[in-house]
Amino acid sequence: MLTDVRVTRHRNDDRIVLEFSGTGTPGWNVEYVDEALLEGSGETVDLEGTSTLQVSASNTTWPASDYYSGPTRLCGTDAIPAVHVAGTFEGYTQVLAGLDGVRPFRVHSLTRPARLVIDIGD
Repeated sequence: MLTDVRVTRHRNDDRIVLEFSGTGTPGWNVEYVDEALLEGSGETVDLEGTSTLQVSASNTTWPASDYYSGPTRLCGTDAIPAVHVAGTFEGYTQVLAGLDGVRPFRVHSLTRPARLVIDIGD
């Protein structure tokens, strides 16, 4: 279950971190999309930036009492002007990031606590 979302500068990259409760790590799909759309409703999300990176974490649970309670919209860094925490729908947690241009990125997972880390290069 999603418990925290952070946007930071880390070494030479900008970083988005999704933190989860439970054990193991979620599966993921991270890709550039033409338009920021919410899963389920198809509603458009207005994001700052010139490109949109969609983060989808799979095998995540439906919101419960200890589900992420932070802001829906996070201010980012120079390379990541805005992040929108869309929530969880049918086992997938969606986060949309507005980026300043199309940038290379890497994704990896960490444990204790379970985290999905997206590093976005300059």
